[in-house]
Amino acid sequence: MGILNNFKIGPKILGGYVIAGVAMAILAYVLLSSISGLNEKFSFLVHHDTPVLMNAEELTAQMISMETGLRGYLVTGEAEFLEPYYAGLEEFEITMAEEQELTSDNPEAVAVLKEIKGLEEEWHLNYAEPAIALREEVEQGWVAQEIGRASCRERV
Repeated sequence: MGILNNFKIGPKILGGYVIAGVAMAILAYVLLSSISGLNEKFSFLVHHDTPVLMNAEELTAQMISMETGLRGYLVTGEAEFLEPYYAGLEEFEITMAEEQELTSDNPEAVAVLKEIKGLEEEWHLNYAEPAIALREEVEQGWVAQEIGRASCRERV
């Protein structure tokens, strides 16, 4: 009747094991291929996306450092408060260049970075630098006023 009726029980059992083994081998290959693809995606995430996100956090921290240093200088007039401002400015440029290189394959990210860079430059050129110059003028006036007072005291 059937083709399997011609075989004894031993070859039938062996054939079942062979079919099960082949099916398991195919499933193992599919599973390993899926895991390999997942591993590649995870590796990309770790080596590409994580540095991009860390640099974004760094850019924020550097802007805060610049603002804090500027604010300290504007309040006190002491030049050492500008150290975080200038350090943040330099580090911002370095981090921005790294970020632009990492995201050069993503046009949306490139556009966002250009906008961030433009806002930073606008803040720097239209607010920070004029504020520093104005504070320096105030400081020079204070020094001139103190010299005038000292001169008056010497005469008396």
